[in-house]
Amino acid sequence: MDDLQLIAAALSMGSIYALIGLAFTIIYAASRIMNFAQGELVMLGGLLGVTLVDTNLPYPIAFLVTIATVGAGAGFFGRFMVQPLLERRASMSVIVVLTIATALFLQHGAALVWGKSERFFASPFGGDLVAIGAINFDPQHFVILGTTLLALAATWYFYQRTRIGRSFQAVAINREAASLIGVDPNRATIVAFAVSGSLSAAAGVLFSPLSYATPYMGMSLGLKGIAAAIVGGLGNPTGAVVGGFLIAILELLGATYLSAEYRDAIAFLIMMLVLVIRPAGIAGSAQSFRERYA
Repeated sequence: MDDLQLIAAALSMGSIYALIGLAFTIIYAASRIMNFAQGELVMLGGLLGVTLVDTNLPYPIAFLVTIATVGAGAGFFGRFMVQPLLERRASMSVIVVLTIATALFLQHGAALVWGKSERFFASPFGGDLVAIGAINFDPQHFVILGTTLLALAATWYFYQRTRIGRSFQAVAINREAASLIGVDPNRATIVAFAVSGSLSAAAGVLFSPLSYATPYMGMSLGLKGIAAAIVGGLGNPTGAVVGGFLIAILELLGATYLSAEYRDAIAFLIMMLVLVIRPAGIAGSAQSFRERYA
């Protein structure tokens, strides 16, 4: 791959990792829950999006129906599966096991519904490359990047500039104390799961035209999204986006100059190094990390 062309690939994959990392962060920021089923929500978005487009439904409508459906399903999961455990003060390890079991259930369930073959649909934005200098971009790259930046801006505004957003952060710090000042912890959890599910589904729909959709696509993408969130700093939306682009750039450089076989290993090696050297993440602070885990 040409050195300059790496930029186009990094923009595309970095945006996908960042969007998934942002979705993971939204749940974590509101509940301190690490949702390991995040990748399977991406997978559901991709498969459902392909299915709807195959029925000749206009792409914008298919996109909206997909993110609404997966978002509603994620909200349902938050309300009826996660919320009862939180109310019973179950340990986070129990909830993590629940999300892992859910991921496996969704993966195998999707294989039964859609089959194990790869599904693909052409980008609705055309296949003609856009040349900017010496770099050729697929129009889909710009759509993915724009969606990621828009999601980041909306998330930042919600948590920093709205009353309900700040109240959601209070729930994550102390659910009981938040309820005493009139904040509904249940609502925060449900909304976080629903929004996170919608963002993950969006990532799946946007990624499928560049690759393909399969019941087994979620695990790798989900883990790299989680890696992006950890590298950037858990609970930090901006950090998740930065982490996504950093992982994409470094893994593409490794695949180009070493071997494509090292691509996945590089992503997780970065996460391991950050956890050991700077547990708060590259965009986090040691003080906020101590407060978060005190």
